[in-house]
Amino acid sequence: PFFWLGEKLFAAAHIPLSVPQIYGMIRADTGHAIVALWTITWHAIVAWCFLAPIFVALVYGSLAPLLRRVWRRSAAEAGGTTQEWR
Repeated sequence: PFFWLGEKLFAAAHIPLSVPQIYGMIRADTGHAIVALWTITWHAIVAWCFLAPIFVALVYGSLAPLLRRVWRRSAAEAGGTTQEWR
């Protein structure tokens, strides 16, 4: 998905990336294959860098309240005092 998103972000041409096609690119022209694969890779890295903070924020926002409740419940059942978890 990051290769696809990188293509969309940079309006790059689609390059098929199956293993036989990559081997074929390398056999046909190694220099061009390295440049093409590097370009595809850094486009995917940039796409990942855009999406990772959003994903982390969504996961944190959805799991933190749930984990706080579980922590408080387990501390109450154990008979301990609950301290605020931040």
